[in-house]
Amino acid sequence: MILGIWADLVRPVSKIRQMAERRTMYRTVIADDSEEFRAWLRPLLEGDSAFKVVGEAASGEETLDICLRLQPDLLIMDVFMPDGEGTQVAGLLQSRAPKVRTILISANAGAVYEQLAQSKGAEGFIPKMALTINAIKAILEKE
Repeated sequence: MILGIWADLVRPVSKIRQMAERRTMYRTVIADDSEEFRAWLRPLLEGDSAFKVVGEAASGEETLDICLRLQPDLLIMDVFMPDGEGTQVAGLLQSRAPKVRTILISANAGAVYEQLAQSKGAEGFIPKMALTINAIKAILEKE
């Protein structure tokens, strides 16, 4: 009898432990042509246990190469890259690496960017001036 009670108490603890182990950590690639911006964003992301930066890119071609090679969980990418638009990369990733979730960012803001991001299969769009951990998580947590 006592063993049965003990087993009932231990089961919930092990379930909690399993849930904690399954806690999501997003392996993240940062893609922006500004080295200073990447240097600002990396510690912001890595200061939260939900993110680990696994790569950085300064061009669309480099972003595509890194994402296809590393298969990150998350790509945070500027809309405007020196060799083309980030939206083009987002569209290519949608077909070549569909598990990579993309958030587009830009110094510009507006509904047109949000619509563009969605049309290319990105999870969402965040203006750089509004880029916070909470804004990123809000996009990732919506279904």
